[in-house]
Amino acid sequence: MPSGSLRRRPWTPRLGGWLALDVGALFHCSLMAEIAEQFAAALAETTFHPPAMNVVSSVTATPMGDLAEAREVLRQQLTARVRWTETVARMAADGVRRFVEVGPGARALRAVPQDRA
Repeated sequence: MPSGSLRRRPWTPRLGGWLALDVGALFHCSLMAEIAEQFAAALAETTFHPPAMNVVSSVTATPMGDLAEAREVLRQQLTARVRWTETVARMAADGVRRFVEVGPGARALRAVPQDRA
């Protein structure tokens, strides 16, 4: 399985150009396909609860409809491209006006227009 030792700099669209993202693993690409079945099995054993709010998938750029769809979208997340710009646009269209990034580093919000971050 790819790990942090395989550092790559994927590019994500940003207003006025492209932005390189420094990532620790090669998620969201075909190199993760070999573990997709294992991941799907782990997801099948995981208890999911309905979210308290809409969750927009960066795989589909749409809100997830039910828990079965959430599992499937999470499985796809390993190998699917990230539709970040479309996801942010969808959330903005749905009324989201403030985006807060949680976790180490500040990578994703660099692709969000500054008036929304």
